[in-house]
Amino acid sequence: MDSRFKFEDLFDLEEIQRLQDSFSKATGLSSRMVDVEGTPITTPSNPSRLCQDIIQQTDRGCAKCFETVRRLGHSGLETPLIQRCPASGLWVAFAPITFDEEHLASWFLGQVRCETPSEDQMRGIARELGSDEDELITAYREVPVMSQDQFGRIAEMLFAFARQISASAYENVQQSHLIAALERAERRAEKEKKRLFSVLDRLPSLVYLQARDYSIPFANSKLNKAFSDPAGRPCYEVIHDRSEPCEICPTFQVFETGESKTWEWTNLNGRTYLIHDEPFPGDD
Repeated sequence: MDSRFKFEDLFDLEEIQRLQDSFSKATGLSSRMVDVEGTPITTPSNPSRLCQDIIQQTDRGCAKCFETVRRLGHSGLETPLIQRCPASGLWVAFAPITFDEEHLASWFLGQVRCETPSEDQMRGIARELGSDEDELITAYREVPVMSQDQFGRIAEMLFAFARQISASAYENVQQSHLIAALERAERRAEKEKKRLFSVLDRLPSLVYLQARDYSIPFANSKLNKAFSDPAGRPCYEVIHDRSEPCEICPTFQVFETGESKTWEWTNLNGRTYLIHDEPFPGDD
């Protein structure tokens, strides 16, 4: 069954494992998650010795378990299911985890004894599986016992968790799409910024960007030749050869008014410049 989505692409597997471990610890029951092909997604929590060490160690038991898991994964299961395990006859529950109407995984809960079979019945199960009868009976008696009503209530809680996990998948995808869109927008903005600076660098006029902290984030080649490279130095040092900010700076008035300003400035050598200050959008 080809899937458009992979469980591990939508969820943090370590977080899912912690959630599953906590659920099993709180209920005292074994649980695990598998994909639609029956491949384990998580490590079994509170594993049952009967299931893990006996049934799944026999060819017949493993085949029954795998076929059940695979059949559920391909059935388009959209609602929870409580049924008997085909290998042991014990009760188990399955909760689907879905995304965009697609079955991604199943959360398995159990096994549980809602009634105790006779010794003859247990020996019959052992013979059918091809496992040691006494060992199976001992492990069988270790399986948690509870009423069907109680198991049903725990299963409902499992289903609620599975639905919440399914809902979080959509939120995860939306968030990843938003992050990707922001990253694309940032790359486009950076590309446009470089293109703009390239144009400004070729202008025959002196052009630079003035920041509020007196730094000069950008200066074109013409200004660099006229006043030297401003990298890492404040504007008052680069342009005015001062050690502290100017008392009155028409350029800084633009930060306050948000409006363009044209004015004249004569340097110490008697050269007069016509300066045009234009607000430039940006964080600084």
